[in-house]
Amino acid sequence: MADNYLQFSETLDAIKPREEKWLNQQLGTDPDTDCPVFLLDYEDRDSDDPDYGFGVCFDGRGKTRRLWIYGEEHGDVGRVAHLVQKFLKRFRPDQCWSLTYATTCSKLRVGEFGGGAVFVTADEIRWNNSYEFVEACARAFQRRADVARLVEKAKTLGIACEDLDDAVHDAASVPASEVNNGGLTEQIAHLVEQLGPEDAEKALDGLRKPERGPRSPTRLST
Repeated sequence: MADNYLQFSETLDAIKPREEKWLNQQLGTDPDTDCPVFLLDYEDRDSDDPDYGFGVCFDGRGKTRRLWIYGEEHGDVGRVAHLVQKFLKRFRPDQCWSLTYATTCSKLRVGEFGGGAVFVTADEIRWNNSYEFVEACARAFQRRADVARLVEKAKTLGIACEDLDDAVHDAASVPASEVNNGGLTEQIAHLVEQLGPEDAEKALDGLRKPERGPRSPTRLST
């Protein structure tokens, strides 16, 4: 049996007294729900969950006063980001904050090590995840392979750029003229992106040029 962990350790620095007071209020418990106050407007919270989803601790004094935010074995990065964004909106709307985290396993199980990051501002929360990054790269790699294969097929079928104009227009989510002006590779890449490789290939098959039969012998007039 193996244990999985999600761990992180970051701080909110230079905490002022009024900021600390507000943070303590947010980390307090709502008497009506037993929920931490900062999670009352969090969409993914369970109504009966009294936990922050991470560890917190104030340390330092004066200008070095900070809030340490951590996940020793497990932690909910989404809840951290929610609290920090509320803090930035109220006190530091022109600043940003980030957290990186690791996902590990107590045994060397394949595919169970990764990590990610979250970048927080007063206006948005952006995520990066190692698993999603690898999957996106694999999809892009396969897409390039599909495009290269279909370009060669189009050339074999005798399909020219202008033959694909209508198919690109039908599948267009961007100005089709820009795609069509990019040539055969750009057109097929767009079709693969919009339709997927199977339907893009069907579009090429629909444009297959008829094969010319053998010429009849020319009769010489006498």
